[in-house]
Amino acid sequence: MTRERIPHRRSRAFTLVEVLAAIVVMSIALLGLGSVLLSSMRMQNKISSGAVARALAERLLERSVRALPGAINEDEFWAGVRSTSSNPWRHGKELVGRTNFEYWVTGESFINEVTGKPFGTDGGAAENNLARLVVRVRWSETDNGYRRGSGKLELVVSRLVNQVP
Repeated sequence: MTRERIPHRRSRAFTLVEVLAAIVVMSIALLGLGSVLLSSMRMQNKISSGAVARALAERLLERSVRALPGAINEDEFWAGVRSTSSNPWRHGKELVGRTNFEYWVTGESFINEVTGKPFGTDGGAAENNLARLVVRVRWSETDNGYRRGSGKLELVVSRLVNQVP
């Protein structure tokens, strides 16, 4: 019996340079993936803060519509005195989680340019003003009021209200 010679396979190991190159490539890939995940988390946080701001604004709008008849400064609201953020009808702050929400509730009268009177009072009903109730909500998660990459975040909701229900 003769033995055939089987060619011996030499096992080839990775060199140190090849291992380092693989580590560099993997590091770059992981950094890219980490960046995508971080952006995704920031976007999710922004969306959830916006949803909380929307819910707060809607709640304040409903509460203000219900509280308007007989309010202490109702006459100022209908006269348009409470129509700016520096002189709002209502103002406040709420902290939800780590997010600070600040809100202003103002009222804007609508004047008929032809008659010079508030809309709704043209037919002789002096107490039938039409106004827009505006709720402005601003929020941030930082002390200076700005979030990196987003600036100052703000949401505005409004509803037309009639003085005589």
